[in-house]
Amino acid sequence: MKRAVDDGLHPGRYVVTGSARNDLIAGAWPDTGRFLDIQMWLLVGRELFGDASRPSLFDRWDSPGRFQVPDDPPDVLGYLGLALCGGFPGALRASDARRRERWMRSYADVTTTRDLDEFGSGRGRSCSPSRYRRYLRACALHTAGVVPDSALAEAAALDRKTAAGYHDILDAQDSLWTRPRGVPTVCGA
Repeated sequence: MKRAVDDGLHPGRYVVTGSARNDLIAGAWPDTGRFLDIQMWLLVGRELFGDASRPSLFDRWDSPGRFQVPDDPPDVLGYLGLALCGGFPGALRASDARRRERWMRSYADVTTTRDLDEFGSGRGRSCSPSRYRRYLRACALHTAGVVPDSALAEAAALDRKTAAGYHDILDAQDSLWTRPRGVPTVCGA
């Protein structure tokens, strides 16, 4: 969508940015039918280390050159370092680990306080930042596999209804991905 806006040099084409906050807030959205939601994801390797204008993996999928190994691929510790840096532009621009950690902590604080207040008030219930952080921590610690909702609620010491509400908020913020029913896991389990 953004490419289409950038490529078209005639009036009346805009990219309007915002947040996911409105997705769970009750009430009518005044711009229904006028705007298109665009999923924004973390930066990918070709944006970080290569030429972002090159075709993506999905664009190259049917070509012989779809899997290109970098000239100097990272080792295991290098991959771990990349994962710990995250894919947020603000964190990646940080000049050292201390600044990156400060940016990440600020992002987590805003997500678990200011954004949480808006989600909670829009649903007619209050949300606790400390309980939300517990649920977020439980999700982060259980990312290695498919985990039942009841296990996340138990790990965060929350009742199922509260955990489900926090899960909906994380989903609306695109902070987690829930495998739809019927979609097999990678290992076929």
